[in-house]
Amino acid sequence: MSSDEYQDRGISRRGFLGTAFRAAVGAGVACLELPLAYALVVGTEKITHHPAGNASMQDESEKQCLKKKTREKCSQDVILTSKEKFEMVVTGPFIEEGMFRAFPSSLIDASNESDIEVDDRNPTIYGTGGFSFTRKELVVGGVSSVLFGAAHNITRSGFDTNNIPISQTMGGCILWALQRKMGFAANYAEHSTFNFLVLKLST
Repeated sequence: MSSDEYQDRGISRRGFLGTAFRAAVGAGVACLELPLAYALVVGTEKITHHPAGNASMQDESEKQCLKKKTREKCSQDVILTSKEKFEMVVTGPFIEEGMFRAFPSSLIDASNESDIEVDDRNPTIYGTGGFSFTRKELVVGGVSSVLFGAAHNITRSGFDTNNIPISQTMGGCILWALQRKMGFAANYAEHSTFNFLVLKLST
């Protein structure tokens, strides 16, 4: 198939390879982030003497423990069904990235429309490139990252004020940077890969 035929069908070989590259970078960042997140959680717990991490996941673990007849055999590991694993690795990251990264990013792009050169490339999808961030990007990214962390403190009994979602907030900052600079494929791949690694290491 010629390059013109690709274009006629709305398929760009260069665009496909670019998206694959962004996704690969995102997956690589997830591998680097995992030990950093663990160290941050351990350090935060030592300094603050408060639990740090995902209160929502801990709440799910406790709920499963209460359902078991033999409480003494109850572990802190969360045993997930195939559907729950799929949601954790595929659909969950997609929804969260759309809500906490892509939507705020698109609002920034809409407000900056007159300042952006029109090149038929959506910045929310493909990123803006470069390494610097505008003040607006830093503020919106900071707010969305804090909200992302806070969302992981929602439990059956309400909002957990004891648990510190430090790794989720830090991860939110990393995901925001990927979203703005490399586009949705990068941060979605990072989030999905990170959750997959956590899932494999916890089972």
